[in-house]
Amino acid sequence: MFYHLVTKRLDADHNYFTVKDAYVKASDVEFHGVKLTPSNTPEEAQTAALKK
Repeated sequence: MFYHLVTKRLDADHNYFTVKDAYVKASDVEFHGVKLTPSNTPEEAQTAALKK
């Protein structure tokens, strides 16, 4: 599973960075607080990545 990130600014332990459109492997992410739900399958993410 992957998370589809579409935002302008993210905070990772008070280190801010900008993301326009990215996919992050769900198992590589640790969340504290808000729980996110994957919006696609690995196959859908791969297909989307190959289109760019």
